[in-house]
Amino acid sequence: MNKHLFFVLLILLSSCNIGDNMNIGEPENISIEGVEGNNLKLTISIPITNTNTFKVKINDITLDARIDGKYLGVLKSDSKIIIPANTKATYDIDLNLEIKNIILGATTIYKLSKEKDLPRLDLEGEVKASALLMKKRIKVKEENILNNVNL
Repeated sequence: MNKHLFFVLLILLSSCNIGDNMNIGEPENISIEGVEGNNLKLTISIPITNTNTFKVKINDITLDARIDGKYLGVLKSDSKIIIPANTKATYDIDLNLEIKNIILGATTIYKLSKEKDLPRLDLEGEVKASALLMKKRIKVKEENILNNVNL
């Protein structure tokens, strides 16, 4: 009997695909919390829908950021984000942008705070998530994400 239960549990767990039943919307708001050395602290509000029957925990976000095609730095979040099962909500995610090119970074901060025409921001990297006993690395490649964002 225990062998059958083990195989049923194994099949159920292997059929759970983290991220397949999740929809991450476009950012609604980005706020600059502060600058410390070559680090820019941001908070981004983003809608996430989880139609899974289990909660999903986002463990790590690591993304390369490019402004108008020029490498800006690495966007990271080490804080854990828990998305409950069968929910649709907007989450505020704290991020840290480690700017590699200080001059480009300063110009970008100025553009974000003063100009009406926002620069093109592209992100590429991965998000590490887990649910139940499963872990997954989700590849991210988003282009021009500042299109409809309030700053």
